[in-house]
Amino acid sequence: MDPSTDEESRIEGDGVKDIHEEKPEKPLPSGSNPPQERHITWLDTLLHYEGVLDRKVGVEARAVQRKRPEDRDPQYTKWHNQAVMFLLWMSSTLNLACFATGFLGTTLGLDLKTSLTIIITATFLGSAVPGWCATLGPSTGLRQISISRYSLGWWPSKAAAILNVMGQIGWSSVGSITSGLALAAVSDGAIHLEIGVVLSIAISFVVSIIGLKAVFAYDKFAGLVMAFVFITMYTEAVPAVQQAQPSSPESAGVSTLSGPVALTASSLKLFSVIYGSSVSWASVVSDYYVEYPPTTSSLKIFLLTTLGLALPTCFAMSLGALVSSSLSSHPVWLSAYNQGGIGFLIQTIISPTGLAKFLLREFVHSAVFSTLGGGAEVYLDHDPSYSRRLAESGGEG
Repeated sequence: MDPSTDEESRIEGDGVKDIHEEKPEKPLPSGSNPPQERHITWLDTLLHYEGVLDRKVGVEARAVQRKRPEDRDPQYTKWHNQAVMFLLWMSSTLNLACFATGFLGTTLGLDLKTSLTIIITATFLGSAVPGWCATLGPSTGLRQISISRYSLGWWPSKAAAILNVMGQIGWSSVGSITSGLALAAVSDGAIHLEIGVVLSIAISFVVSIIGLKAVFAYDKFAGLVMAFVFITMYTEAVPAVQQAQPSSPESAGVSTLSGPVALTASSLKLFSVIYGSSVSWASVVSDYYVEYPPTTSSLKIFLLTTLGLALPTCFAMSLGALVSSSLSSHPVWLSAYNQGGIGFLIQTIISPTGLAKFLLREFVHSAVFSTLGGGAEVYLDHDPSYSRRLAESGGEG
């Protein structure tokens, strides 16, 4: 062996040894307590395995960490990725849950005109709130619940996070149940509602592990597919509705409103439900915008997000209101709805049967990604050490 090589190896080894030599610790100031070792919690264990999955399969594991401008994907400056600001919400709201919510006006005893007026008004008012919240994503690089820490404080923001979890569980449950109804109809009753709900939840859970990349890739096209689905349903249902005689609450099996007080109460109930369904996106909306550059126009973000939520929601709920208002004039529709729910009703309205089953399968897909839209981004602000470092550094994560 070359002696010079041995000498170089020895020098390199000594250098490495010098580098790794422990430096003497600085004495602690008088009166200060020695640092205590942080207790490992079950959340820390989950975070560890989340990091392992991130390294293995590239799942999203950033949680509450701020997305700095230099860490963001430059692909989000392109028009097709910025169009996702509209398409994302289009695919999340053109679904069976919004269609079913449109039935609520008839159930409460309201006529079609009143129901449609409330649907449009409440939806646009509710969608404007997440539209404004979305503008905070590119400028701060923070998830929506993380932003609340700066406006509400340390402990109140935790209350907001818990309420966020509760709200998203509720709306995810609605999406999973309607997905189960669609699966039951597609299988002609072979898959029971309970099994369909469990399958929908399981699929949503598996896809949610992948993170926002999968959601964005799907939503570039899913909204357009669901628009085709609803246009097809309109072309099948509206002619039948126009031929039907005006329905009454009694013949549809719902209570009659007696007096202005009952009308006001039912109107407020419908308004609160529909407004809540749109405004509830405000708790997660900026999560989907942290990759966009800080220079992205706030007006563009507001308009695309507000319209992306409001227009498809009105489109889907209005169809539900139209169909529900004519159930009493179509005994076959009413029988299918009472016996099998929304899924079997759609299968009865749409012909041929093969087309109806195709549409129902698409409704199942939309329900899964609608659940992902809210549920995949639900988390508790559980990392105090990171949050305190963030606050100490003035927001530079």
